[in-house]
Amino acid sequence: MHLAPSTAWAWLIACAVVILLFPLAAQFGNLKGKLSSFRTWVWAIALLGIVTAGFMPFTFDTDTTYFEVQPFIFFITGTLLGVLFLGEFHRMNAQKKLKHPQRVHAERRTRYSKAVEHLAYPNPAVRASAISTLAGLVDEWLADEQLSVEARQKEGQVIVNALCAYVRSPFARAFKAEAFESDTPPANYAGDFATDLAAFRGEQDVRRSVFVEMSKRSSTLIENEKGEVAVVPGAWSGFEFDFSRAVVFYPLDGLTIENADFSAARFCNGSDFSGAAFVGDANFTRAVFDQDARFSDVTFMGTADFSNARFAGDVVFRWRSSPVEWCNRFVSFGLGYALSWSGVSSCWVGWGVSRDLVRMSR
Repeated sequence: MHLAPSTAWAWLIACAVVILLFPLAAQFGNLKGKLSSFRTWVWAIALLGIVTAGFMPFTFDTDTTYFEVQPFIFFITGTLLGVLFLGEFHRMNAQKKLKHPQRVHAERRTRYSKAVEHLAYPNPAVRASAISTLAGLVDEWLADEQLSVEARQKEGQVIVNALCAYVRSPFARAFKAEAFESDTPPANYAGDFATDLAAFRGEQDVRRSVFVEMSKRSSTLIENEKGEVAVVPGAWSGFEFDFSRAVVFYPLDGLTIENADFSAARFCNGSDFSGAAFVGDANFTRAVFDQDARFSDVTFMGTADFSNARFAGDVVFRWRSSPVEWCNRFVSFGLGYALSWSGVSSCWVGWGVSRDLVRMSR
């Protein structure tokens, strides 16, 4: 078959226009979103190369043979396709890098939702595992360098709020705490004592574990050669911990408790804060202590406010803080209490009693 050069050019241009209409329509026209832009361009370039290789030999009057022109055309077509594939590969790689943090954040939020669901499981081991998972998620958010410091704190505070909400959640057996002081059921106990005792002690361990996780990440206290104590902020020092109106029926001894709000909380089964360190403000206003409250060997590194708190038993304070620490600290018990103490610190003006025993009663 032989075509005149003008006819060959006409066919070549017509075919090129028709072929190029498809990728243009896929990218800008009515077919946008229906066809893959990348795939249509690949097919268009490939077809254009084949058509050009077929018609080009007929467009010249010279003696240039078909076999001399066709390899050159295929070479150009292959080069264009190669460049197109490299460009698409680079684009997809860039998209993956951009979407990776989004996938990580979505995965964290999924784990958060599942962990919160597990807090409602009847098995205490599952609940304890959920608390550990939530604490780990806070650490992951704080370590995420893709986010600003403010965004990290915001994401972490959301999870801390969930942990605090669990501490504040009701637990009916907490009000039977006195009955569970012994392994033997009291006379006329209503209910299955063995089941209730196991559930009570399991919940004690789970809820205390919340404070243990917080304590691990709270500030630490370092004493220098002069006996002055400095506060070294921890990973969670920037968070607020809302335990207001919580029912606390488990010991919190030996822990570091930071920026804690125990306002209107109720402490059942005795309150043991022995050896605890309170960093930042400690708010116990309107708190109710059903039995004795023990604050022996505690350290307060901030304002501790017990205004309008109610105590049903003895309240024992033995502060480990040095007089230097207490010169700028303040502990308020409000009005209506008689205080007796053995030995007075030089900083008694600020209610700081260093290494002295304080008992308070109505």
